[in-house]
Amino acid sequence: MNNRNRSELMKHWVESSDHTDQDGKGRDWEEETYTDDEDDYSVYDRDTFYDQVHYPLEKWVPYEYGTTRVYVSDRGNIRMDRGISWHITTGTVKMGTPYRIYPFTLSDGTVLFRHVHEVIWDAFEGSVPAGYEVRHATSTTKSGKETYSNALDDLQIFKKE
Repeated sequence: MNNRNRSELMKHWVESSDHTDQDGKGRDWEEETYTDDEDDYSVYDRDTFYDQVHYPLEKWVPYEYGTTRVYVSDRGNIRMDRGISWHITTGTVKMGTPYRIYPFTLSDGTVLFRHVHEVIWDAFEGSVPAGYEVRHATSTTKSGKETYSNALDDLQIFKKE
């Protein structure tokens, strides 16, 4: 589906429908349907959540580091499948910094804390090449503290200085 905003979709629906049957009588609400010939529901991913007009809200991909298996989202979230319910987190704030970290267990049982922005980049864009690093494009200040968004759109790769 192409990237039309909601008002364009509604305009398309109104202009493409005369809202009457062949005999000129109005249809009942239950019979009223909207279809977009460009929709292809087979391309939708089961790990992506969509809004009412089929725009992706959050894309989740599996990620494994050491013996820890999680799903990470393009919005900067991490989830671990725990039975029936999901535990979703944005990580823990690293003391004295605006960065967030998440614990990964290695095969020898030790725990390695990784920066969430690096995990998000690694899951969606692949490994960071030697001599480069992932940085946040923007920062915000909340309650006098600087914070960063770990959403994929807010991350960039830079050559180390």
